[in-house]
Amino acid sequence: MPRQEERRQVRYIILLIAILCLALSPTLVSAQESGSLPPCRFYGAVRIDSAYVADGTVITAIVQGNTYTTTTPSIYGDSTYAIVIIPPEGTVYSDGASVTFIIGNYYAFETGIWETGLNIPLNLTASTTLSPTITPSPTPLPAPTLTPVPTQTPSAEITSTPTIPPTPAPPVTQINKGRLTGVIIFGIIAILLLAILIYLVWRLFLRREKQP
Repeated sequence: MPRQEERRQVRYIILLIAILCLALSPTLVSAQESGSLPPCRFYGAVRIDSAYVADGTVITAIVQGNTYTTTTPSIYGDSTYAIVIIPPEGTVYSDGASVTFIIGNYYAFETGIWETGLNIPLNLTASTTLSPTITPSPTPLPAPTLTPVPTQTPSAEITSTPTIPPTPAPPVTQINKGRLTGVIIFGIIAILLLAILIYLVWRLFLRREKQP
């Protein structure tokens, strides 16, 4: 009889732990699916034809068809950018997803790699002759009028490409905050389960043995 009573108590403890795990698991899953994971951030220098870009140049990042934009300069100095990519609600980017960048109207040669919670340095470069340009969607034009257009002599354009060394990006410690958050949550749950187990064992066994 005492042995059967102990077995019954052990089954009761296991059942309580299983119920607690089932109650906590939907909370963890919903937190993962609600987009609560940290975003991914890219930053660095921006150059077109090895020259600085003008202030206000639009930098575009494209991930799985979703578009994110920012403008130059960033806090790192002239001709630099910093862009934070946050997945839309209900969307999860897997680590390793490709990120395409556009500098103004020119595609950058470099491609980023999405990593959850990381701060990734990535210098962007493009060329006005080698980089493909963005083709705007056609818009309907009014019917042309037969107005003579005077011929103009094209003025000579003077172009100069300043040779300025690129601004080095500051070192950043890359910490995957998403994984760290998950480890912390599961650690807290494990501690709670262990505390409950110790309390039940003490209540059902040790406390009974101390009683006269």
